[in-house]
Amino acid sequence: MSKIKICTLLASITLAGAPALVQAQQIAPNPNPLSSTITVTGTAENAVNFSNEGVLSIETLGILNNSGGLVNGVWSVDASNEWGYHGSLTNSGTLTNSAGGSLTTFGYLSSSGILNNSGILSSGTTDNHAGYLSNFGTLTNYVSGNLTTFAYLGNLAGGTLSNSGTLGIGTLDDHAGSLNNFGALTNLGTLSYSGSLYNAGTLTNSGGLTTFATFGSLTNDGTLTNSGTLITGGWLGNNNTLANSGTLTNAGWLSNDGTLTNSGTLSNTGGIGGIGTYTQTAGQTVINGSLDQTSVQIDGGNLSGSGAITGDVTIGDGASVNPGNSPGTLNVIGNFFSSGNLVFEIAGLGLYDVLDINGNATFASGTVEFDFIDGFQAAAGNYWDFFFADSISGEDSLDLTFSGTLGAGLSWGVTQLQLENGIGERLFITAVPEPETYAMFLAGLGLMGFIARRRRTS
Repeated sequence: MSKIKICTLLASITLAGAPALVQAQQIAPNPNPLSSTITVTGTAENAVNFSNEGVLSIETLGILNNSGGLVNGVWSVDASNEWGYHGSLTNSGTLTNSAGGSLTTFGYLSSSGILNNSGILSSGTTDNHAGYLSNFGTLTNYVSGNLTTFAYLGNLAGGTLSNSGTLGIGTLDDHAGSLNNFGALTNLGTLSYSGSLYNAGTLTNSGGLTTFATFGSLTNDGTLTNSGTLITGGWLGNNNTLANSGTLTNAGWLSNDGTLTNSGTLSNTGGIGGIGTYTQTAGQTVINGSLDQTSVQIDGGNLSGSGAITGDVTIGDGASVNPGNSPGTLNVIGNFFSSGNLVFEIAGLGLYDVLDINGNATFASGTVEFDFIDGFQAAAGNYWDFFFADSISGEDSLDLTFSGTLGAGLSWGVTQLQLENGIGERLFITAVPEPETYAMFLAGLGLMGFIARRRRTS
């Protein structure tokens, strides 16, 4: 393999059997053939359209400034076909790493121009966590591209980073690496992180944004918009604006001190906490872990789960609450305001949904619906205590509805229960009384009476 070393102020040389031309500060030969290695140890530049099919290496004290078009050619089995640099590469032109190419930095790569990657582009490796890749211009990782940082990748103010391929911050086995975004980061492909992902600009995900198991942290101080799939099993911190219209699945810890808005599907089996606000305009929120916010506003869609919500909860007239996962209990530690619909599913005597409010319940309108599911057939004397609250107001504005099949001669009703520490609400099944005693029966049971106080367990 031929080797050409580019140093500061090189003179033109011609060697028999070697590439013919090396000019002062301009890397050569062009193209760099499969069997050739160009090593930059001083200051060099590229101001032309240059094709590399061999090896272009920038050593520790080397500096390469590209203001032209620098292209890493298509992979060949007989070629190393890679750029490796421990020094500095500054791009103000166009830097292209083609499919099959490899570009690895253990030094400093700064791009204010165009950087296109369809091959392997890496800041550091699993064996060497050195490297700094900084983008002020346009960095595009195409469908076949693999962009990975085990050191530092920065998309700075004014920079645009678009990923349609694979973008990784560390790996499942190597949790090093950080990506800081102060510009515009758009993910259309797969973005996975076990290291640190920090956003102070705009981060838009319509692909897959995923953390590896319990590793990885994502901190948002800018605007994070998800219309794809966002899965976190580690730590996600939102201090500004997080909007989800896709699928957001949290199995770790999501700290929200800003505004978290959902119009897609938010599924939480971990913890969501902080001093922020949670708002849903459509879609569904499933809480099987914990949700702790200053306020929870469900204006549309559905709220369900068997977890716990801490904070005041408001249900709009376009929203519904389905406690549990049929069956199950949804706990609210705070005040509950509703003009929406409550749906309780019942699959048997011990299989039913419960909404337990440790606070005051206020109703402006809406419905309470009871659904017998899974073919359950009730009998006279069956009952279910389905709702508890510290106090209740506005119960007269509620409509009670029933969905299911009752046997001949059976009826259903709702009545209040005086408990040791409050009042609960019971759905019951009874035999239909004789016509002459029916009016007295209704008055005695107070069928339209509703919820007052939650069940106390201590």
